[in-house]
Order: sequence, then C-alpha cells, then structure tokens
Amino acid sequence: MYPIIKTTRSVVFFLLSSCSLGGISLYSAQAGEVESQYSEINLSVSKNLIIPAYQYFELQSNLLESAANEYCDLQSNANFETLQGSFHQTMDAWQAVQIYNFGPATLFNWNYRIQFWPDAKGSGPRQLKQLMEESDPVKLTEEVFPRLSVGVQGLPALETLLFTPSQERLADGFPCALAVAISANLSRGATDIRQRWEDGFLNDMRGEGNFFASAQDASVELLKVLSDRIEATDLQKLRSVIGESPDRVRLSRAESSNSARSIRNIKINMSALHALYSGTQPNLSGLFNKELADAIEVAFLESNKLLRELPDSFEEALAVPEGYRIVTEAASAIDRVYDALKVALADSTVYLGFNALDGD
Repeated sequence: MYPIIKTTRSVVFFLLSSCSLGGISLYSAQAGEVESQYSEINLSVSKNLIIPAYQYFELQSNLLESAANEYCDLQSNANFETLQGSFHQTMDAWQAVQIYNFGPATLFNWNYRIQFWPDAKGSGPRQLKQLMEESDPVKLTEEVFPRLSVGVQGLPALETLLFTPSQERLADGFPCALAVAISANLSRGATDIRQRWEDGFLNDMRGEGNFFASAQDASVELLKVLSDRIEATDLQKLRSVIGESPDRVRLSRAESSNSARSIRNIKINMSALHALYSGTQPNLSGLFNKELADAIEVAFLESNKLLRELPDSFEEALAVPEGYRIVTEAASAIDRVYDALKVALADSTVYLGFNALDGD
C-alpha cells in the first residue's frame, strides 16, 4: 500500500518565501545603465532563487540516498514507505529546478540522467527491463553506472522500481542495489550542479565568464526558460495527456504517472516559473512595460490558483464528471500566462532568438 502523497505546499512556500517581490525597470533605463541592471537581475535570480533551489534538491537527493540504503539494509514496510516518501520529496525538489535547462545542468548530460522525459519511444523502460534481467552487479558500480543509458540512471527508473503496482515493496538483491545506485547517482548530480553554480557559473550570469557574451545574454536565457517552459508545461505535460476531448485522453503520456503525481509536477513547475518571473528583487518583470508586466503577474496568479484546486494525478482529476472541463480550464489559464508573456516580449527590446516563441 502506497503512502499518502503530501501536498506541494512546502516546495511552493520555499520557492516564494526565499524571495521577495519587487523590481527595477529596465524598460525605461538609459542605455549606459542597461548592462549593469541586467547583471543585477541575473545575480538576484541566481543567488536568491536558483542556487537555493539546487541546494534543496541536493539535500533531498542526499536524504533519498540514505533512505534507499536504510531500506535495503532493513527491508521493512515502514522503511519502504519512508523511501517512497523521500522519492516524492526529491521529485518535488527536482521539478522546481527542472526548468533551468541550461548551464551546469546540461554538463555531462545531468539533466537527462536525472530525468529522461518525455521518453517518446519508451526506451527507458526497455533498458531498465534488460538491466534487471542481466542483474550484473558490475554495472552498478560508481565507475560503470554513469556510463549506462540515461534511461536507467534517474528518477523515472527509480519511480518504476518503487511504484510498480504488482509488488508491495522493492525486492531484495539486485533491484534494491539498483535503487541505491540510482539514488547515489542523483545525489552526485545534484551536488555537481549546485557546486558549479556556486563556484563559477555566477560569473557567467554576470556576463564575465565564457558561457554568455554579456549579462544581457544571460537575462535573455532566463527569459527563454520562462517562455519555453511555460509552453512545454502546457503542451507536453498537460495538453498531450488530455487531448482535444474526453475520448482523446492519453494517460500513458503523463509524466510521473506510476507515482500518481503528474499534476503535482505541473503545479511545482508553474510555481517555479512564477518565482522566476517576479519572485526576486530585482526581477524579470522589470524588463517590461509595467502594465504588460502586471498582466503576466495576474495571469500567473490565476493559473496557479486553478492548479492548486486540482488533485495531484490526472487519474483522480478526471475521475469526476466535471474533471475534464476543470483540467482544460487550468490548461487555458496556462495559455493565458504564455500569451501575456508573448505580448510583453513583442513590446520590449528583448529578442529571444529564432523560434523561441513559435515552437517551430
């Protein structure tokens, strides 16, 4: 029997309470002030939001590794429920940083090794099945495991091990050892990403490193994150599942469906994106005309309010007669955030690059 999934309030509270609202206006800044003000925004977002979020992911990954080792040592039902709960806390923390698909997260393919999703061809489950059938302990060593397919290294593979309906708890032997190897890999990845943000990437966000040509380029990257991840959350995580009508629902496309938390992930993603937009001082909203910036803020508030009212899984949300309509309304609310951002970007002097908004 699976433990009750706690709400995402702790992560949402972390995202919003680690920052304070406010901002400067780059929209009306003089040309000579622009670069330094971009740098201020970047450092504010990095120090007050991104790095603390990665620190939290590292903490939860370390706790997950400890929980996996403890369960495999003791093999008790209570320890298994603790391990499942630790998985959820780690996934919560990851969903808050999953949006930052640039910089340290992309080194050594950590973003894919932590979570290879969407997996359109279903390669991850096939590779996991093959690994389980082989049961070769050498492949779980710290020297070999990081070189295996990304589909067996991260959270989706661990989710399969911990939330397979046909088993009450994770079996001893190779399955348990694999869970330990995955959790250790996640812990290493979280630490590596966090260290690189703290030790060097802050200079890149100032425009003083090799990754960006200027602080403005780094701010543009953050705006790309905002734009692209709002759209991806809507299209990949929500609309690809619900389709165009109730008879076109495809639950198999949902992220984290085995652990019944597909909508929970969306809630955290949108809260993280809201925090990225206006959760620091100064913040990205200062790049836009105030009226248009306020429209984005209102759209975020309305979208996240609707999402909070939904259960954590599509199965539960769609089980009630009005479920499809309510989920569709939430998707439309995310659309309005994206549309408001698109209008503000078109009015600004910021250029995100070819196809950043149209998805081509």
